[in-house]
Amino acid sequence: MKDTMVLRTISTILLVVCMHEICAERKVVDEIRTVVYHEDGARIILASESTRPDLDGRPTTLTDAVCEELVLADAQRYHITVTPEDVERYLGELQKNNRMNRAGLEHAMEEMGYSYQEGMEKIRRRQVVEQMIDNRVRGDKRFMVTQEDVAAFSDANPVFDEAVYTLAEAVLDKEPAAELSQAALDALPWEEPFEVKERDLAEDMQFLADAKVGDIVSRDHIDGEWELTRLVAKKSRRRLGLDDVIDPRTQKTLYDKIVDVIRMQRYEKLIEEYHADLLKNATLRFTYEQDRAQVLGAGANINKY
Repeated sequence: MKDTMVLRTISTILLVVCMHEICAERKVVDEIRTVVYHEDGARIILASESTRPDLDGRPTTLTDAVCEELVLADAQRYHITVTPEDVERYLGELQKNNRMNRAGLEHAMEEMGYSYQEGMEKIRRRQVVEQMIDNRVRGDKRFMVTQEDVAAFSDANPVFDEAVYTLAEAVLDKEPAAELSQAALDALPWEEPFEVKERDLAEDMQFLADAKVGDIVSRDHIDGEWELTRLVAKKSRRRLGLDDVIDPRTQKTLYDKIVDVIRMQRYEKLIEEYHADLLKNATLRFTYEQDRAQVLGAGANINKY
């Protein structure tokens, strides 16, 4: 009887020790952070979805994940769909443009933390989101940019082609005369001319803006030698016109560049408004209070619990 009691005690101790070891080794691998409710049910967003980078490498936040889910739900109301065939065609173009085979594409997805099937689904979702944004954002009349918009932006943000100065140096064994004739200047042993842009000018050389071509702009006596610097040519600072080409490779003009800038600004503003509207009318459930504050802002108290 006594031996039985001892065995039971030992067994109990071992059980407690084993349970303690199991509990000590237990850790959270993933967890539900948010539940998004919509017309067709609910969609859970896991912690891993709010930390794994997008396929293009951009970091993802919980707010990004929630807004994407809300846009997808909105797309269902507009009957926007992307089929597996659509995704395959897109992947084919992606492989062609990047000169990558299917194995290389799968490897790239794995490096981003996605299995191939997860990557395919991520691409499908992204295509749906892009179509929805085309409808709700790029289709908004406020997204359109007029000539008047470009002119007003240019007046408020003038762009200048900076001045460029072409200089040449000559090193002499003896001090030259204070005044040299044009012929005497031309006869000096001038080195190959070089250019200096306005932004690279030293503070004590800013006077070049008013100097005349051909002037000696510097006389330095260094280690027994005289160094002369001459202004050979200069291109004055001027304001760029809207038709001026600012990118020789693409032949984009200043007008094109301003249109791009305005569109980006309006895109960001319209996306922010769209997401805010979706969040305002959404029904969400958060596991953590700090997540609710992060996604909705402190003090939000509508349809969210």
